[in-house]
Amino acid sequence: MKKYLKTIIGSTLVAVFVASSYSCQKDDKSSGDDYTEYDTAVGYYYGDKFDTGTACFVVDMYNADDDQVGVRIQCFTSLPSDFASLNIAGSYSIASTGAALTYPGGSLDKDSINILGSYIYNYNTKEFILITGGTFVIVLSGDKYYVSAKFKGTNYTTGAQVNNLCYSFSGAIAFTDESTVDSSDDSSDSTDSLSFADIADSNYAATGDPCYLTNQGPSSWSGQVTPSSGQDQFYNIYGWGGKKLNIWCNFADGKIVIDNYTKVVEDETHEGYFRAITIDLIKRSFFVIDDDYNVGYDKSNRIMDFSGTYNGSPVYVGIIAKDKATGAFTGAFTDMYANAKLSLTPTSQSSGNVGMRTGNFAFSAFVSQKEFRNYMEEGKR
Repeated sequence: MKKYLKTIIGSTLVAVFVASSYSCQKDDKSSGDDYTEYDTAVGYYYGDKFDTGTACFVVDMYNADDDQVGVRIQCFTSLPSDFASLNIAGSYSIASTGAALTYPGGSLDKDSINILGSYIYNYNTKEFILITGGTFVIVLSGDKYYVSAKFKGTNYTTGAQVNNLCYSFSGAIAFTDESTVDSSDDSSDSTDSLSFADIADSNYAATGDPCYLTNQGPSSWSGQVTPSSGQDQFYNIYGWGGKKLNIWCNFADGKIVIDNYTKVVEDETHEGYFRAITIDLIKRSFFVIDDDYNVGYDKSNRIMDFSGTYNGSPVYVGIIAKDKATGAFTGAFTDMYANAKLSLTPTSQSSGNVGMRTGNFAFSAFVSQKEFRNYMEEGKR
């Protein structure tokens, strides 16, 4: 669930995926081409994320009645003095330089199994077009932007070339400022001047977006957070995803990092680990993040924040299942959650500090790959 921090009144580049013919629909008499128009747009501002001296932003366009069909355009414009001064108006051309008034084409990052850059998507039919060229112009007139786009691209699945992808959009664009996210690993990091003692014994109320089990897990649950005692500093979190299980987050160098190596649950065939993942909807596979994944903590509101991105993709956290025989991640013990947040309420009476890490191994059932929406670990198929 996004919290939009800025709204630009006007319009921006839009491309739309047309599953049957990829042709355009609405008539643009000024150019002789037919244009398809979207009614919804959201944007994400990344600042100078790629050290190009320019500002990177992404616009995602779709119709409100079906957000699974639309376009994602990554753009570069002049670097503003601050987020509020962002100006997306201009005439853009394709380039891989990151120069102002350019957009990169679509490409596949084989390491992170994500499509990058600019592309047209249809998640309903799992069809995608990587944009390989074309023009789009954003003109500001009064308080409105008037934008048109004409692209060509490559069908991701078939390799077929597609031309005359003509689109337009007008309306408000809700922008989220992502420029403050730690670019070293793209994970949540709001632990400014955090000390281990800032989190005391607490009850918590959790919310999150369950994403990957066919029979989805709860979107809210409750539990307890207990700091460790002794030299090894970590937090024990009981009740994740509504299960009678413990997970852990380590504390080091002023940061909270999920413990992704300690087994938290097992049955006869699988072991469960609390991990962060990203998803490739094209391949129906998931990528298990091995890097440290930071957990944000808002001291003023006492909120542990597990949301974040990794290589530009949303992160989901939960207890994933590893096959004891093969070592492959093939299912889960809980749902995987986007935007997971724990609101802490310190307890008036301590329930006792945690001195060691032990899992309640008998209290949870492995959920098979089939119930895991048939997603498979990348490289383990």
